Amino acid sequence: MKQPWGIKLNVIVLALAGLLTLLGALALLVMGAAVFDLLLPFASILSAVAVLLFLLAGFELFLAYSLWKHEEWAWWLLTIFGVIGVIMDCLSILTGTISITGIIFGVILLMGLLHKDTIKAIRPNIEWKGWG
Repeated sequence: MKQPWGIKLNVIVLALAGLLTLLGALALLVMGAAVFDLLLPFASILSAVAVLLFLLAGFELFLAYSLWKHEEWAWWLLTIFGVIGVIMDCLSILTGTISITGIIFGVILLMGLLHKDTIKAIRPNIEWKGWG
């Protein structure tokens, strides 16, 4: 089955995010083990953060796989996260920390999720007038 560009783009970004988060969790564990004596008071905090990063990485990779398999819940979740992300990036203009690249990137990912071909792939039985 040919995947629409919106699904491909979002899956690539999610998979990269998941792999980088996993790499960060591993680096945190290695760093914590290397300087364990110096950071003994913070060892439990480092371990907890590493576990949270492992869980986040697993969730991102699972979400990427679910979107690749056209799971509707994954599409909804990513669409909601995308809208919230674009709104938060736009609101960051009020604080003076403007992120035009973040806004543009978020809008591109959201446009990919809301593209006609992506919606047809997620919900193949949908019929909208004008889609042809």
